[in-house]
Amino acid sequence: MSSFRWLGAAILAILISGCGFQLRETAGFPVALSPLYLSEQSSVFYNTLATQLAQGDVALLKDKEGARWQLWLSEVRHQRRQITFNSDANSYDLYAEVSFQLLNAEGKPVTSQRTLKTSRSYTSSDSLYSEASDLASLRFEMERYLAQRVARQLSHTDLPADQHAAGDSQQP
Repeated sequence: MSSFRWLGAAILAILISGCGFQLRETAGFPVALSPLYLSEQSSVFYNTLATQLAQGDVALLKDKEGARWQLWLSEVRHQRRQITFNSDANSYDLYAEVSFQLLNAEGKPVTSQRTLKTSRSYTSSDSLYSEASDLASLRFEMERYLAQRVARQLSHTDLPADQHAAGDSQQP
């Protein structure tokens, strides 16, 4: 009977480790990414990205002054396209995209501008309130997903040597 417990515990451990909670951990950002100026917005995308950066020990500045790097972010662009139409329900595809680019302290590009996109499909019901709620929920989910993808890309960015740090350490 005890071998069944061990087998059950092993299977449970495997299932728990594979459930995806590891994807929500903070990204391992390069230490040299701090301090970073993040172009501020009022959105789920911005708040999610700022939280992930802060949890990854990236110092975020509210002003470009004193920042080693600047992260330029576009507004998240949303689009909805109707796929099917009938008297019972309508099907739609939702699209969201955001562009971003890492700049140095002087505002010169360090990376090329990148655009990330995501999409979701949904079917609306008869209730306008339910449809609006579903739409808001999907947009929320899509913006969080885009923020996670930007964070992941930043965590894999090879930063060039910081000119100011090298210049400060040299003596005339």
